[in-house]
Formats: sequence, C-alpha cells, structure tokens
Amino acid sequence: MIDPVEAEEDSTVTPVLWVRLDPDGEWLARFNLCQPEAGWVRQLESEKDVVAQELAIQKLRRYTSDSRSIFHGLLACVQNKRVFCHVRAQAARALGAISTPHNAAHILTAVTRYFKVMAMKLCIKFGSFHQC
Repeated sequence: MIDPVEAEEDSTVTPVLWVRLDPDGEWLARFNLCQPEAGWVRQLESEKDVVAQELAIQKLRRYTSDSRSIFHGLLACVQNKRVFCHVRAQAARALGAISTPHNAAHILTAVTRYFKVMAMKLCIKFGSFHQC
C-alpha cells in the first residue's frame, strides 16, 4: 500500500532529468515540449548537441522569474569554453532578456566580472614575450 504522504513527496522529485524529442530531426512534425525550468537548465548543461543547447536557451528566455537556477545555468554556459561560441553568445543574450529590476545589477556584475577576467587573460597572453 502506498502512503499518500510519501506519494506526494515523491511527486515533486522526478527521476527524469530532461526530455528531448526527435534529437536527429527525422520526424516531420512540430513539437511544443513543456518541462520545468530545471529540465531546461539540465539540458543546457548536459547536452553536447548545439541544437539542444539552443533550444534550451530559447525556452529559458521565456521565463521571467527571478530564478537562480536559470541565472546560474546561463552564466555557466557563457563561461564554459567547451560550448560552441554561438551558443555562448545566445546564453549571454538570454541573460539580458531574463533580467528584471530585482536581478539586473547581479546579472550585470557577474557578466562584467567574467568579461574583465577574459580581457585580462588576453592582454597577458598577447603582452607576454615568453615562449610557452
């Protein structure tokens, strides 16, 4: 017999991390997949396919809540050097799109800090005359 309290607690935890339909693009159909924001963040972080990453960014752009998971997922994508540059640029644009008056300063500070660090690394790299 299933305890109703345990069943309610289990309903909030899902064993599925994210859902992706037709990853190879073989079906002649249009899908509107609805999943929680955590699923889109996990897809962005875990999927290696550029199309899946861009789809996750498109869906995350539509959220207007002050969600820390969306912010951290998009910022991690921007900072990940292994992600394709176009996807990273889309994630940076999405950070601007999800900003609200409550989190705009935090987003701007994080993105500015990242780009300052990257610019400093480039200056050191090109200003150095030592052989690597």
